[in-house]
Parts: sequence; C-alpha cells; structure tokens
Amino acid sequence: MKIVVILTLFFILFSFFFSCENHWIKELTDHMFCETCGRPNVRCICIPDELTADLTGITASYNQGNTTIYLNTPLDNLKTGLTVTAAYSDSTTAILSASDYTLSGTLTVGTSIITVSYGGQTSAFNVTVTAAALTGITVTYNQGSKTIYPGIPLDGLKADLTVTAEYSDGATELVNDYT
Repeated sequence: MKIVVILTLFFILFSFFFSCENHWIKELTDHMFCETCGRPNVRCICIPDELTADLTGITASYNQGNTTIYLNTPLDNLKTGLTVTAAYSDSTTAILSASDYTLSGTLTVGTSIITVSYGGQTSAFNVTVTAAALTGITVTYNQGSKTIYPGIPLDGLKADLTVTAEYSDGATELVNDYT
C-alpha cells in the first residue's frame, strides 16, 4: 500500500515538470491524449486554460516578395506572405495559422497599412499596391442580319460593337466611350 501511494505521489510530482508541445502536463496516463494540442499517444492531459499564460501581444511580419498586389486583391490573399507571432505572459511565443487571425484595412495604390487582429491584440504591416495597367482590348461586332454596304459611316456601326478593356489584375470593363 505504501509503495502504491509513494509511486502515485511520484507520478503526480513528476508530471508537473514535463511538457507536451509547450503545454504543462497535468497527469500522466497510458490511454489519453493532450487536450490542448490534440496529439494522440502523448499520454498527457494539459493544465486547464485558466492556468495557462495570457496573450500579451502579436507581431506581424509581411514578405511580399515578387507578388504583385492590386486594388482588387482580397485581403486574405495577403496571408500567404504573412507570419503572425503571438506573445504570452510566460515569455513564450507561437506562430499563428492563417485561420487564427483576421485582416482589415483598405488597399490603395502605393503603400497601404493592413491591420492584423487576434485575441483582442492588433499589429500592422505595410503592403505595396500596384495600379492595374491596360493589357488589351477585345472588340466584338454583332452584325446580326444587317447588311453592310461600302460607304456606310463607321459611327453607324458603333451600336453593334462591344469593346472590352482587359487589365493586368485580371479585371475587365466594358468601354462605351471610344473613337
């Protein structure tokens, strides 16, 4: 009986000095998994959330590289070059996944400031936004059953033309004012 009590106390004390993926172990078992990180066969149950460290801030580091950002680029596309790091009161840090945080701000040509939000904390980063350039024009003529004779003024054909401008950001626009 004394051996069982001593071994039990040993395992309880022993378990508080080891961690599972940076989570303090509350109790060792042979059939459980970590409730915080969810890893099977870790054989631990982590300390409840109320005993974990508080979030003290976040930092955002954006690497645009050669990626061209346009006015119509969805903000979530910026997450590809973004690393967001959370800092905690126990001096630990964790890199957040893209689904953990949100982005807000407005893209304007030149330098735009985008805000990252997570757990009541914010950080900001700059992104360079490029104006879309005209890359092509497509003209479609819908003649229908009309007969066109030599000498018909070209302005008379405009009603049946569809002119579409194409831009470097993938956008298209119908053009009505052309000559």
